[in-house]
Amino acid sequence: MQNDYEMLLKKVNDLERRLERYYQLLFIRDELDFILKGKYISENDMNEIFNGTYTLNN
Repeated sequence: MQNDYEMLLKKVNDLERRLERYYQLLFIRDELDFILKGKYISENDMNEIFNGTYTLNN
């Protein structure tokens, strides 16, 4: 009985860790989507970055 409880507790802990990692990956993917879709910089600037022609305007 004690072994079953310990095994179930271990499985729950493992599932909690996996779920936390999953949410972290979702957050990272969302942040990358914002960046890649030009939400933080303009689409024109994004194209220049990909082309290697982007310059900073100070």
